[in-house]
Order: sequence, then C-alpha cells, then structure tokens
Amino acid sequence: MLTQIASRALASVALLTPWNAALAQQTPVTAVDPSGDTSGEIIVTARKRSESLQNTPLSITAVSGAAIEQKGLVKIDQIGASSPNVKFQAGNSVPGDFTAFIRGIGNRGAEPSQDVPVAVSIDGVYLAVKGGSLIDLFDVQQVEVLRGPQGTLQGRNSPGGAVNITTRRPTGEFGGRVEASYARFDEVQLKGMIEAPLVKNVLSARLNLYRNSGGSFMRNTTTGGRTAGGITNWGGRLGILFTPTESFKAYLTADYIRDTSQQPPLRPVPHAGPAGPLEPSPLICTVFGVCSPAGKYETGSDFTDRMLTKSGGAAINADWDLGSVTLTSVTGYRKVHQDFNLDDDATGVVALHIPHRLLIADQVSQELRLASNGSSRLSYVVGLYALRSKFSLNQPVVLGGALFSSPTDVASGSDREQVTHSYAAFGQMTYKILPTWSISGGARESFDRKRMETEPTVPGPRGTFKAKFDNFSFELGSELRLDRQKFVYARFSQGYLAGGVNGDAPTLADVNVFRPVTVDAYEIGLKTEWWDRRFTVNVAAFYNDFSDLQLTAAAPSSGTGFVQRVVNAPGLKMKGVEVETTLRPAEGLALNGSFGYLHSRYRSAILDLGSGIADISTLPKDYAPKTTAYFGANYRTKLGSGGGSMTFDADVDYRSHFYVNPVPSPVARQSQYALVNASITYRTPDDRYSISLFGRNLTNHYYKTGAETGGGFFMWDSVGRPRTYGVRANAEF
Repeated sequence: MLTQIASRALASVALLTPWNAALAQQTPVTAVDPSGDTSGEIIVTARKRSESLQNTPLSITAVSGAAIEQKGLVKIDQIGASSPNVKFQAGNSVPGDFTAFIRGIGNRGAEPSQDVPVAVSIDGVYLAVKGGSLIDLFDVQQVEVLRGPQGTLQGRNSPGGAVNITTRRPTGEFGGRVEASYARFDEVQLKGMIEAPLVKNVLSARLNLYRNSGGSFMRNTTTGGRTAGGITNWGGRLGILFTPTESFKAYLTADYIRDTSQQPPLRPVPHAGPAGPLEPSPLICTVFGVCSPAGKYETGSDFTDRMLTKSGGAAINADWDLGSVTLTSVTGYRKVHQDFNLDDDATGVVALHIPHRLLIADQVSQELRLASNGSSRLSYVVGLYALRSKFSLNQPVVLGGALFSSPTDVASGSDREQVTHSYAAFGQMTYKILPTWSISGGARESFDRKRMETEPTVPGPRGTFKAKFDNFSFELGSELRLDRQKFVYARFSQGYLAGGVNGDAPTLADVNVFRPVTVDAYEIGLKTEWWDRRFTVNVAAFYNDFSDLQLTAAAPSSGTGFVQRVVNAPGLKMKGVEVETTLRPAEGLALNGSFGYLHSRYRSAILDLGSGIADISTLPKDYAPKTTAYFGANYRTKLGSGGGSMTFDADVDYRSHFYVNPVPSPVARQSQYALVNASITYRTPDDRYSISLFGRNLTNHYYKTGAETGGGFFMWDSVGRPRTYGVRANAEF
C-alpha cells in the first residue's frame, strides 16, 4: 500500500520538475479580521503555506486570537456566527462534541463509525472522531473556516469544508496573562498563561490552564433546581518551540481536558403540533401519559448523572528549510475516554435511558509535505498522509417496563469496536502564466480500510465486518488579478467522505456497509480592497453536486420492528452566494458583515427518514437556512491623554427558518431568529489591564439547536442559551 502511494507521489514530483521553480509570492495586502480585529494583515495556511487571506483564492473566514479575546469567545462552536452559510454548535446529545455544518453539510449524530464531513484539525492534526472535539479557544492564535470541499490538502475527509485551529507559539520572551469572568447562572471562568525562554534563541515554552464551571439554565420540574445546560471542565496546553538553527524549527504541543458537564438542555415536547405522519403521538404519551410540552427552559429528567470526557493529545510540527524546498512533518496522537449519560426521554419516567455509554478512541497520524520555496513562476506542495484510528463503544440501554407490560425496566446493550487505516498521496501546484494570471491544480489519492467487530446484543453472537474504499479527487483553478488589490478566481474541486460499516444495529443481519460520499463543486469568486485597503468586499458563488449522500433512514429489521441504518441517497444539489465585507471608515472604527444564500434539494429517492416512506426530494435539507447574515461593529477610543481607552463591540447573527432534523416535523422547525451580543471594555494606557461588561443573546430570544423524535419513543428539542451577562477582567505581564 505505502509503496503504491510513494510511487504516485514520486510521479507527481516528476511531473512538476520541468517547471523547476516556485511561484513568486505576491506582496501581502492588509485584511481586516471579519470578527472585528483591525491589527492588520491576516495570514492563513489553508493551502499549506503562509499567504495573505486576501490573496488566497478560496472561501475562507479567519478569526484571529485578538478577536476571540475581545468578544470573549470560549469554545470553537462560537466561531461560526461571522461566516456565511455556517452553523457551529455543541452536540445535541453530547455537549463535549463539536457539530459543524458548512453550506448545509455536516453530521449531527455521535456515531463514531460514520466519518465527519467537515474536517477539524488542531495544529495540523486531523481529529478522527467527534468525541471531545469541542476545543477551548483560550490562547489560540487563529481559527480558519474553509467553506466548500477541500479534497486535496485538508485532513482526511472534507467534502463539506474544514476548520483549522492554530495555537499560539512561544515568543521566546517571558510573559503571561490571567483572565477571570463571572456571568449569569453562576458561570465562572478562570484562565492563565505563562511563557518563558528555556534556552535563549533555541528553546522556549508556553503553558496555559483554564477552568469553566456553572451556567446551568434549565429548571428541572422533576428533581428541582437546575440540572442541565451547565459546563464544568478544566484543561490546559503546553507548547515547546525548538529553533536550533535558522533553517530548522520544531513545535511540540500537548493538551488535556477533563469535562464533567451536565447533560444537555433537552426539553420534552411530546407534541409540538397536531399528530400526523410527520409527528405521531410518541410512546411517552400513549404509554406513560406524558403528553404536555415542558415550559421554556424546563426539563423533566429524572436521570441526571453527569458525563465524563477525558481527551487530549500531542502534535509535533517540524519544518526544515532545504533551500529550494521546505520539508514539513506533522505527527499527531490523540485519545478520548467518554463516559456518557443521557435521559433520552427527558421526562420524569423511565422510557429510554442511556447509562454509562463508554467510548474509548485513539489515533496516530503522520503527514509529510515537500513545498517549494523562492520566487519562481511555479509553486507546489506534495505529500503523504497516514492515519490509524481505533474506537471501542459499549452502549447500555434501559427501556421502561411499561413498554413491554413488565413490572421492571428492561436493560440491554451493544458492544463494538473498529480499526481504520487511511493512507493518501496528494499534491497541488500553481503556475503563473502571466504576471496577472495563474492556474492551479491538485490531486489526492485516498485509501481507507475499516474492520469492525460488533456484538449487537450483549450477550449474543459477535461478527466481524470489513470494508475498503479508494478515491481519486482533483481540483483545477484559475486566478486573474485585476490590480494589486483585486482579483477574480474560478475553481472546480472534488471532495470525498469514506464509507463505513453501520454497527449500530439490533442484529448481525442488520449490519450494513454504506458507500462513500463524493462531490463535484464549482465556484467563482471575487476578492477586492478599496479606499487604501480600508474597505474589502469578497464575493463567492458556488454549485455543489453530491453523490451517494449518507443519511440515517429507517428500514425493516430482520428481527422485529425497524432499525435505523446509514444508507446512501442518490445525492444532493446545492447552490448559493456568499458575501463578506469589512470597512474602516475612521480611526478606531471597524465594521464587518456577511451574507449567505443557500438553496438545496435532494435528488429523488424513496426512503424512510423516520416519518414513513417518502420521496426525499420533497423534504428540506436540515441545518440549511436559505439566508444567513451577520453584522459587527467595533469602536475603540482613547480617554484623553494617559486615560486609557474604551472599546465598544456589538454583533448580530441572523438566520432564516430551517429544520434541525432531517424529518421536517413541527418539533424540528426553527423559525427565523437573530442573536445580539455586545461588550464594553476599558483598557489601561499600557494595555496591560482591562475590564469588560458583556452580554450574549441580549434580546433573550428562544431558539432550538436540535430536535429528535426518538423512533416513536419520545420527542424533545435542545434549546440555546438564554440572555447571559457578566463581567470579565484581564491582566498581562
């Protein structure tokens, strides 16, 4: 396998040799961070090389560490608001998981055997499972959100897009920072960072620690008090930078998080509308007599045990400048231990409880890249990638005895484990035909091998299933520079999401293999700067054609009843427009906004997504609002001579109506809404100390983040956080 990949990579290098050089790097231009940071140029690494955001022919939103600190963003799910056609949130069932939808493509479930269509990486290491992926943003350098398929360079699987997190490297100087905040619902955050040189100009280190607690906003009508929606976790990250020579540097990061948060904010809604084919009366109503919806921000859970997630890992990024080329190695290791508890009916009766669902996952990855240096007409990147990931999942289930006319509850469970080996060879090149016109191309050959052992009912028979998938993806593009501050581009790209084995089945006969997802994507874009780089406007229009889309559908079981299976629908067509703009009309004032339009439609197919047999071409795509919009304003003014400064920051995030479940039932419909956030910050004259008053969801809008119909057992929706306000203090030394 590796020999085959290596030969393909060497062939790619041979094809590039006749051009014998690298494209001249264009003069960087100033770009304003879409989240309000006006410190200057934004450098991104979306194409595995450092280049200005405004010079990169891709749809990217980059949020800097300065903007993250100014807005008080805590977790990665809060990043998506400023990016058009993007929806980020914590997992509906597992709060420590990160759920990303980009241009309507994502995965809302927590099933680890199904790969994630939006690649998430931290310091270049791709995260193979969603468990523990809700990364804390403290001491992060930058987050890049790449929209559209990234089938050549980004991670392992990214037909929907990618989220790249870069941590702050040590500066080689002594320094530190501490931060503390208190907010409504007794939400407390404590953070600290210290860095120091260990060997001057050779070895330096940076350490950060944080703790978050409180924030429970759901009132429990069964047990009393507030028992859902809160966060309790602590963690940290150590970074060590080794620079023995000017031509070599290595950066080691190691991180750990321990999360003992409460169960998610699930609100039981036995009926959100009239009973019918899309929302029949669930068993929680017909059997247990629980038929009335809970009030706003209320849950009825009688099983409130906390969750436990321990996750962490290490990454080594090494760069060796060899003159005409740079050799880069990215080595990664991660492990997740997740003990998951969930009252899946969210009521005061035992209908469906999941006690101590245990997920243990680990991964090892290695990436090698060779990138051209210099100022020639050709630039290129070629590389090899290998990943080994493994998970084991033990999932107990407790069903209410009334469902079986039994005086006692009925316990059952399943057990499975999977090993995945993934390999890839990739390359990308850009060739400047004229000083103002360049063309680019890239390709990636992927090999995925999966082996699953599953025991659908414990104790019971155990089976072994194997699957393998190969894919060749490529992209082509062209860029025409109108002047130094404006260019247009066109891009065709392909994406790929590996298939897999659906081990979440009641019997061995119900285990099925589902095919990979592929996508052909077309995009044209315009990036411009005006008025001495004080005004930027970026526009993109796209059309994506997905084939063999993976959906969770209901199918008859070889036992009794039905089974939820991952199946392949013929496809999905999506088209849309995105606009991002920033304006600095006066000193200290930055305005930024975005607008997204998205239209999606399934290809015709007769499937049961959980509400009966239907032609899915008549159903809307979930998490795909037609319109998203964002507006932010940031103004900083000095308070006289030596009086420090005040910063005013505000933003509005708008979404038109959409569904938070593939089944468009009343409980899954989210009407249009807008969230308003604001802060006021005072900084001392030397910028070393600051204090902020902040508010989130200031209009106290009630909105959903998810909904489930539970296969006819129950119905609930997961709700967003209500109005929150607080104070934050920061000190640097």
